[in-house]
Amino acid sequence: MTISLNLNRTVDYLRVSTTDQDIEKNQSAILALANDKSFGRTEFIEEYISG
Repeated sequence: MTISLNLNRTVDYLRVSTTDQDIEKNQSAILALANDKSFGRTEFIEEYISG
């Protein structure tokens, strides 16, 4: 029995520091690049900072 696992994944850190910044726009751009380059599953770590 052969088990094949696709372990390719990308973890992306997104941080916005003002309410004028748009995390969804950044996610879209990163997903487009990841799909174009076949980076595999893409996960996001999001951080919202104000001050």
